[in-house]
Amino acid sequence: MVKLLEDGSIERYKARLVVKRFSQISGIDFSETFALVTRYDSLRLLTAFVALHNLDTVQLNVKSAFTYSPLNEEIWVAPPPGLSLDNKVLLLKKALYGLKQAPL
Repeated sequence: MVKLLEDGSIERYKARLVVKRFSQISGIDFSETFALVTRYDSLRLLTAFVALHNLDTVQLNVKSAFTYSPLNEEIWVAPPPGLSLDNKVLLLKKALYGLKQAPL
């Protein structure tokens, strides 16, 4: 993807590596499929508590949570097409988009 400036000139090139998770097999490539999510009951309780005590709330969005989270397993991936590494594979040190382990 090309990021442009207001005058139409190129500011920078952007890319995102995504792992083909459809090739991962449960029990072999990963053992857990649970990722912590908020229940609506918990969210309603928190909102009621904030309103009752007249508190302020702040929203937090972590845009890089998937790409900077450490991995507990050893995961090897093939390089993306177009990157010639002479039939080598890559060892991931951090999670990438598409991994079943990324949201954990």
